Amino acid sequence: MGSSYTAGQLFQLFRDGTQMTRSQVCAATGLSRTAASERLDELRSLALIAPVKEAPSTGGRRAALFAFAPTALAVAGAAPAGDGARVGVYDVGGSCLGWAEVGGDEGPSTLVETARSIASQGAVHLLGLGLIAHGGGELSSGAHHGLTVRAYGRTEASAIAQAQRFGSDRRVLYCAVGRTTACTLVAERHVLWSTDDLGHAPLAGESGVECSCGSTSCLKGLASNLQSAGPGGRGTALSRQIGRSLGSGLTALVSFLEPDVVVIDVAGSNGEDLLAGVRGWLYSHVHTSVAGTLSITRGVAVDGGLANAAAAAFIDEALTASSIDGRLQRRHDHREARPTPKNPCRQSLTFAVDGVRTPQINRR
Repeated sequence: MGSSYTAGQLFQLFRDGTQMTRSQVCAATGLSRTAASERLDELRSLALIAPVKEAPSTGGRRAALFAFAPTALAVAGAAPAGDGARVGVYDVGGSCLGWAEVGGDEGPSTLVETARSIASQGAVHLLGLGLIAHGGGELSSGAHHGLTVRAYGRTEASAIAQAQRFGSDRRVLYCAVGRTTACTLVAERHVLWSTDDLGHAPLAGESGVECSCGSTSCLKGLASNLQSAGPGGRGTALSRQIGRSLGSGLTALVSFLEPDVVVIDVAGSNGEDLLAGVRGWLYSHVHTSVAGTLSITRGVAVDGGLANAAAAAFIDEALTASSIDGRLQRRHDHREARPTPKNPCRQSLTFAVDGVRTPQINRR
């Protein structure tokens, strides 16, 4: 991309923990030293990178090494929990800074103010709130009470949280099995495709399990009966049958999308039996070139649950090249439009929480 590298694109080189000097940035991007310094200064102004140490001397002055600095910025995640909601705040590296429970009778503004209260305790700047539907009053994506809110579906957020286990260079096909069978493809930390229901396509050779659509041979009908399968005996056989059927339904997706990892997220004691059925079918029916590198694994419990997943989704969105470049452009436009004061002074950023009942904050 040469000299067209933007600050947001440059940041992606640092996100996995890589440390680079200005000279190394120039070599990796083709930017001139002046342009590289400008991009680095822009990223430092957003508190996304910072000098961490000096590189070994090559005979002259030691060059500064720059790296991702995740601790100055934070995002919040909120999701239903029990009769209310859980609100957690995480730095942009994903570490939890604190969390609190909010009662189910509280309004949407309380979610925002709770997030601000936790962030202020950690002295971090809150970028926004990732949200999965809250029973006390739903928020849609946009600006609410002075904070950017992004609403996510459960499947989308959970897929991003699960994909973080495998690294940004792995294509992950996430499949959640329950009353519906939902799938999401995540690549380079972004959701490329998602569906909340694979539908009611008939499966050849399956019968006897009635679905809400009236069919006795569709994947959704089989998957919805997984929870009724008891341990051992018939339960094991039914779970493996459902796994093979799920594998059959996923065959075309796996062959076309060519994921590196398939994550089957299923609750219950029969999850391993279902996973065995999926593995048995896919490994024997997808093309050898795909099956040879394909890993099929079970989903794991995400620390912090859906609130963590919603925060993870917001972090990945906030740290894309386009999001970073957009923030820089808005800052530039604001400075261009703002009149120069006669007596300029620096103003500190504060979060007002007056009038809002502050919940107990659990810090890590």
